[in-house]
Amino acid sequence: MPESPSIDASVVTKTGYLSSSKFAKTGAKNDYRKSSIFGYKNGYALNADKSTGIGNSPLEVDSILNAKVLKDNSYDLAKLTYGVPKEPPKPLFKPQFVLLDGLVLSFKGYNVQNIEPPSVFTHRVRHVNINYYVVDDTISISEPTIKDAGYVQGVILKRSLVPNPKRPGKMYHFSDLNIGIELTMNFMTYRFCSCNSFTRTFMTKEGIVLPPNETMPDDPYMAARLHQLTLTSIGMKNSDDCDDVEHHKLKRFIKYDGKVLRFYAAWHVNESESEYEPPNWRNFLIAYYLKDDEVEINELKYGKNEVPSPSFLKKMKLPMNLKNIPSILSYVTLNDNVKNECRRFYKPTDFIIGNTICVMGRRFILYDCDQFTRDYFKTSLKIVQPDPINVMGSIKNENKKKIYPPHNGFGDPDDSLRNCISFRLQPPKSNFLNFMKNYNNILRYKMKMVPRAEEDEDRPFCMEYNLANNLMKINEGPSRGFIKKKFMSAFRLRKPGFPIEDNVFYGPKDFAIGAEIYVRGSVFNIVDLDEWTYDFMMKNEDIFTQDAIDGAKNHFISKGLLVDAQENRNKDLKTMPSSFSNGRTI
Repeated sequence: MPESPSIDASVVTKTGYLSSSKFAKTGAKNDYRKSSIFGYKNGYALNADKSTGIGNSPLEVDSILNAKVLKDNSYDLAKLTYGVPKEPPKPLFKPQFVLLDGLVLSFKGYNVQNIEPPSVFTHRVRHVNINYYVVDDTISISEPTIKDAGYVQGVILKRSLVPNPKRPGKMYHFSDLNIGIELTMNFMTYRFCSCNSFTRTFMTKEGIVLPPNETMPDDPYMAARLHQLTLTSIGMKNSDDCDDVEHHKLKRFIKYDGKVLRFYAAWHVNESESEYEPPNWRNFLIAYYLKDDEVEINELKYGKNEVPSPSFLKKMKLPMNLKNIPSILSYVTLNDNVKNECRRFYKPTDFIIGNTICVMGRRFILYDCDQFTRDYFKTSLKIVQPDPINVMGSIKNENKKKIYPPHNGFGDPDDSLRNCISFRLQPPKSNFLNFMKNYNNILRYKMKMVPRAEEDEDRPFCMEYNLANNLMKINEGPSRGFIKKKFMSAFRLRKPGFPIEDNVFYGPKDFAIGAEIYVRGSVFNIVDLDEWTYDFMMKNEDIFTQDAIDGAKNHFISKGLLVDAQENRNKDLKTMPSSFSNGRTI
């Protein structure tokens, strides 16, 4: 029987197994616990810094096999010198309405309108511009402006969606537009005749073939009118009466704009020419505009250095003589009638110092001009203007008072006189210094009416005269059968027996005790006055008559008021200190 092999006790494990009999670890996973994805920090659950797999095994994404292999740039001299090139920016996204915004298809067409009832022309042709907006499929129709067309022009159809009558419920699309077709929009038929190059290119890209452009017909009325104007202009150019300046208006405007010839003239006003103005000399400034040969005349009041104020003749061509011009003619039609009726107008060569020119029937004598005018005549016209002449010294102005037309009985004479002095309606001027000096100074008198009936004997009246504006007012007090009322409002009362032109009014010198005042058919007697009026009369004796002062003084003495006033004054003097008595020391 063979011997059994001996066993070394050193190789026997504690468990009783041999070391060679124990299975070696092969890498099999024996931990299948799921790793936590959260952690806690300061009591709050937060995501873990790094996730791990089952049993805390590493994830495949962290493997080196998934790492990017970097290109070795150590030998790329361009990148080492200039750096890594930047990638081109990605194009921004643009919506459809942004791409199509501003795309407008433009067509030209016309519309035929019949004239009812037919006259010389049976129809009118109206040219239109049709614009189609691709962004929202809207259409606008406008009409180009034609001068004096005879009808309202402008926008015919505002930008809006236009329904297509051939496709109910649908709107017009650019695929429906083409040259040579007729479309109905808002009950009006338009024919498309032409388009611009952008429209033709766009339609071609969309697969729509456009025929060649058509010629739009002319409007018969405008064509006939243009033909008539052409014949008229040709006739004017061939006419012998037409001035050469008319053919070179633009050239003359560019050359002579702002250049004005200034002449000083005088007009002697005779008695036959002006009924209410004495014979005298009137100075005028004549401005001749070289750009259009027009003349403007303004009056000078005090001399040639003054700024012209009143306009005597508005800017127009000044004719030498008029033929069959009506006497009543508006300024609007004056220029047209003058051009038709006059054969020749004044030119710069007609304005020579010492000559006489005729301005609408009035003869003006030229006596001076400015330095620019003299230089222009010397250099351009080769004419030397004479020296200034003294026209005013030949006939001296007579300093006569102006005669104004008499008052016609309507309104106040002062207002009517102001209308004769100035064209602008202005109220009569008042004395401002007198108003400020006598402000609130009112004279009061008691009056009694000269009776015309029994009931007029006991009627009391009070007259108030305002020294500031010389207005007189009369009030009636209460009496038997009459109530308190206003008899006459504030008014400047004229004295009877004097003509209206003399402007004689009642004043303080006419107010005396016993004096008679005539007021619109009634006669009043002054019977009394108040103490303030008496004191004012004593202090201002220059504006009252001596009879009025003596009468007022005697009236106060007869009533005993003047004695009482003197006694009161003496008592006041006795009670005053001695140093102030009579202004000196007693």
